[in-house]
Amino acid sequence: MALGTGIQGVFAPVNVAGALFVKTDTTTPLFNRLGGVAHGSREFIVGSDYELAASSATAQISEDASVTAPAPSYDSPVQVKNVTEIHMKAVRSTYRKISNIDALTGLNLAGQENNVKNPLALAIRNRLAELRNDLENTLINGEYNLATTSAEVDRTRGLNEAIVTNVIEAAGAELNPDILMEVARAFAGTPFGLNGVLGVLNAEQIVQLNKIITDEGHRASMGDAGSNLLTYLTPFGRMTFLEGGHRFQTNGTAGFYRLGVCRNVLHPVPGMGSVFYEPLAKTGATEHGQIYAQWGLDHGLEWQHAKVTGLATTTGASTAPKVHIVNTEDAPVYTSAVSA
Repeated sequence: MALGTGIQGVFAPVNVAGALFVKTDTTTPLFNRLGGVAHGSREFIVGSDYELAASSATAQISEDASVTAPAPSYDSPVQVKNVTEIHMKAVRSTYRKISNIDALTGLNLAGQENNVKNPLALAIRNRLAELRNDLENTLINGEYNLATTSAEVDRTRGLNEAIVTNVIEAAGAELNPDILMEVARAFAGTPFGLNGVLGVLNAEQIVQLNKIITDEGHRASMGDAGSNLLTYLTPFGRMTFLEGGHRFQTNGTAGFYRLGVCRNVLHPVPGMGSVFYEPLAKTGATEHGQIYAQWGLDHGLEWQHAKVTGLATTTGASTAPKVHIVNTEDAPVYTSAVSA
């Protein structure tokens, strides 16, 4: 059902009986994992980094050359920044609608009543849920833009756009052990390795990930079958994955994010806060207000994350050459061949 726009009134949205459930997924697992920091500027520093000269195993200086000092060198740090963006949601309801809570439309059985006692409060709560979804989506997919005039839009940079160093191109292949090994190798050259890195996949890539198990044969107890691969061991450390995948991750992309270096950046309005609801000027017999937020993502230095691009967007059937049945009562392991 499409979202209604405009002023809430007696004729739309109608009051209906029955328990009210939200159909849309409102979970925000990445947003919830991040701490927050307040800034008094729309732009903020993500970090600064520099590189050392490449190492060499071949000495180049003779005794004669050593009597002269070499040419001096210096470091060239690069500053990385991001920007907060504006989010707004508005609600408005007539006095008539607010006072009409006992009138029901549709099938009304004995004892039924309207579960929405305050339509304006419900609208505020649901617009806040939409706002959180917007922020969660932007954490992954935000595309940076720094406005140079008041008519332009500031947009914060999300994790996928930020990552430029550790990028593995899959060239249409499904997610597989070779690709995961390349991801692990990329982190092997960073100070913390795979510690604190979370693999965030689309549902299609979650299926491909679990084929790593099922193509080698189903591991199962006498009471369970299937797979739910949440960790994957490599010579470079343990990879951890977000269970069930993420609805906002792009199909064909796998993100590996070190969330410990990321923060929500809040840009508060003095005396109001960073995310708040405020009534708007009254015009006629209505209650009118808006939700306002200024927020951005501090994604840390981009080389602390990795991503795989160009993955297959569909998953082929599992070959599953064998079925392994493990008896949990320490009985022998039985292996039976099955047709592919």
